[in-house]
Amino acid sequence: MVLTMILNKSKISVDASEAGALNAIGWKWLHPEEIIMKLYEGEIGKTYIVYSVMVKDAITRRLEALGVNELTPVTLMNKKGSGTVIIKVRGTRLALGRRISEGIEIREAVEHE
Repeated sequence: MVLTMILNKSKISVDASEAGALNAIGWKWLHPEEIIMKLYEGEIGKTYIVYSVMVKDAITRRLEALGVNELTPVTLMNKKGSGTVIIKVRGTRLALGRRISEGIEIREAVEHE
């Protein structure tokens, strides 16, 4: 069995026999049906799960303080062609510029999450 994962913004595949060791160091695995995209690529009105936040440390800490963490549901409320987005996270609307929105990776939320 071959498993797929994200490593340094690239997808790689490994044999399942190697997966246990990689799980031990905290690597994230994708399910075959999961599609990872940048926040600004989402559709208005849909809810997504934050997959990863890859921006400068100071911005990451601020986003965490605002509730934007991995595995947090966010709803895309509006977006502009420039990449600026408005999201709703934990009941609060946030406006994020393109540099931040391209550093946040999301996946579609599944009904039971």
